[in-house]
Amino acid sequence: MSIPGYGAVQPMKSTSAVLYQDQSISCTTQQVYDAGVKRFLIYRQSQGISDVIPPSEVELENFVSACADQGLGYSCINVYLCGLRHHWIKRTSIDILKGKDSLFLTLRGIKRMTGKPKQLRLPITTAVMFKLHSVLSCGVFGYKQDRLMWAAMTLAFMAGLRCGEFTVNSDSSNWLRFQDISFHFDKSLCKEVLTLTLRESKTDPFREGIKLCLYATGYTICAVVAMKAYLSTYQVHSLEAPLFTIDQKKPLTRFDFIAKLNVCLSKAGLNSSDYNGHSFRKGFATSASCASVPDHILSKMGRWKSQVYKSYVTMPASVIAKAQVSIVDPSLCTKF
Repeated sequence: MSIPGYGAVQPMKSTSAVLYQDQSISCTTQQVYDAGVKRFLIYRQSQGISDVIPPSEVELENFVSACADQGLGYSCINVYLCGLRHHWIKRTSIDILKGKDSLFLTLRGIKRMTGKPKQLRLPITTAVMFKLHSVLSCGVFGYKQDRLMWAAMTLAFMAGLRCGEFTVNSDSSNWLRFQDISFHFDKSLCKEVLTLTLRESKTDPFREGIKLCLYATGYTICAVVAMKAYLSTYQVHSLEAPLFTIDQKKPLTRFDFIAKLNVCLSKAGLNSSDYNGHSFRKGFATSASCASVPDHILSKMGRWKSQVYKSYVTMPASVIAKAQVSIVDPSLCTKF
């Protein structure tokens, strides 16, 4: 297979060009892509194929088939292919997936034969939040840790946060800091306000920073009250210090948060396997919809730029039942 332009003298990419390309995707995405590239190189080595030239369509078909035979799911294989595409575009400026119709037929077959229905996670709604509050009020992890968990939960729920926006992975350096929150009193509304700054977010690819205002609700579920209660147990030594931390040193990891959340859910009489970190964002959307919050306000509050938030809304059976009754209610029917 010949590579366009090979054989001729090619200009070297500048350091700046390499740097900007490296910043084109997030660190988490890069880690997943690297795993895909590593797996492909191991496959090539087993087949005695050089890793210099870009892969042919047949080679890619054989690779994805081998992955499927080894138990990898369609979604994982698809992400690995995206990683290979990214790798070869950076390396040779060639899009190895362009026009590969036969490869995509193979992928479709893998999806149909090996695809498993995705486990649907339940939303953590207002009702579930009340149960979690009752559990933590009785004491679970100790005074300080209980307040930490309730502050993190209410922040995630009221702001519709993704789990990665208030927790970290083990090797991440992007965590919420004390300097990312502030309080002030809105005289026009006569309400105290918690302002949260997200320095990095999925919907903020250029890292301009997003400011979210959470107003005091006057009810049990209140991010302002919960955060102040948590901060009263913490001595702030540096504004750069992690906002949420288990031992006042290391930032709260996703693993630790989910582990403690599962304990609380179980004590509340709920099946913890039905929920995950994203359940707070789903619960935010579901609860707002049930409270008849208009779509344009809901999408603004949740920072959704598309209609995808509608897929997060879990409609209660009572709402569906009421809607079905209204459809056949003679007093509500109009004459056609």
